[in-house]
Amino acid sequence: MKVALQKVELNKLKNKYVLKSDVRKYYASIDHEILLSPIRKIIPESRFVGLIYQFLKHVRYRDGYYVEVEKGISRGTSLSPLLGALYLSTFDRAMEKMNVTYVRFVDDWVVMSDNRRTFSRAIKKVYRILSSLKLEKSKDKTFIGKIDRGFDFLGFYFGKEGRTIAKKTVLKFAERIAVRLYKAGYDRNEFKGG
Repeated sequence: MKVALQKVELNKLKNKYVLKSDVRKYYASIDHEILLSPIRKIIPESRFVGLIYQFLKHVRYRDGYYVEVEKGISRGTSLSPLLGALYLSTFDRAMEKMNVTYVRFVDDWVVMSDNRRTFSRAIKKVYRILSSLKLEKSKDKTFIGKIDRGFDFLGFYFGKEGRTIAKKTVLKFAERIAVRLYKAGYDRNEFKGG
């Protein structure tokens, strides 16, 4: 994450336009057949591909029913980050071929350009690739515009003054603290007067 943040900080001054977004419900949206295609190219041994297939196509017990998982990958497993990165490798390669600054961390990305026409082509390519991967971008976490207006990325705000903690990050942190204090039995009024 640190490298991604530094790369954005270094390149924001060289560019005029930015597309910042992430994938809506990323791990839950991963299509198994699309994911297995690059895996088969990388791993020629069919037994290993079969094990990954079984990892993907497992059965889950939910609300008294057994449900076969048709898409998505489990979060929190050691394979999840690797499979997630592999799924977006097509996206990475396409962006690297364009004349833009591209930074991705898991499913969050930034595309920056100093040329409006190149930037417009990059946006169109982003939409095409996401569509081919059967993914949607998060509308509420997407910003397209001039860099000097400022934008959030990975919990930080990149503005004219430099990088600071994003307001959303502070609000989420305060919410979590309030919930923990509430669950622990603290009364908000205890902290006001002494």
